Amino acid sequence: MLKTMAPAGSKLTMVCEGDRSFYSGMLPGSTAAIYKPDQIQVELKPLAKWWNADFIERRVEKIIGNENRIELDNGEAVEYDVLAINVGSKTRNTFDTPGVLEHSMTTRPINDLLGKIEKKEQELLDKNITPKLIVCGAGWAGVELSFGFKNRWREVFGKEIDTTILSREKSVLPHEKDILREQVEAKLEKQNINVETHCDVSEVTAEGVKCEDGREFDGNVVVWSTGAEPQPVIDHSDLDMSKGYFR
Repeated sequence: MLKTMAPAGSKLTMVCEGDRSFYSGMLPGSTAAIYKPDQIQVELKPLAKWWNADFIERRVEKIIGNENRIELDNGEAVEYDVLAINVGSKTRNTFDTPGVLEHSMTTRPINDLLGKIEKKEQELLDKNITPKLIVCGAGWAGVELSFGFKNRWREVFGKEIDTTILSREKSVLPHEKDILREQVEAKLEKQNINVETHCDVSEVTAEGVKCEDGREFDGNVVVWSTGAEPQPVIDHSDLDMSKGYFR
């Protein structure tokens, strides 16, 4: 889009820490094995070459808007006249809750999730273990992934998959309209997906999840889908902010 809008002779540079980008709206469908991973991704190097753009495979550490410059994780800097930012977000409380990084699959970065799923699936198959799934987070991502995992692994393992959603609120999708939430809850019940409410997770372990109120839930697969929070680059930049994100 930027290339088509830019004046003739403009130079376009694409910077990304990975060489491909996944479309998040199709991710639950890919989790459910409805789509193959290569059907929901864009390979960035060929895209850059197609538009005669430079491609830099690095992570942006800092944006200095007052100097029209970005700094990369290798110490190099790139100057610009016009900057388009699409840094996404990270999964909330990933680094604040004990055991999340060691014992769960975090939903962000999205580019890594499908690889994590395939790796975990193969480990379970090799050990002849049936997944017992806990999804932490009851927003749209958590709900959709619960359906997706259940559908995928019912086929792979040939049996019913014990699945539980943990919600910090009084229900799933707590901020949606009642009629929509009731329809989703009916679908969850039909698929035999359990929902536990008022669960403030205190720790993720190799055996499952512990909550602040003392409840513990056993599971050998934990998916951390607790919503979004800003990327670290936001804390290191001088751009205007709104509600914790770039305006």
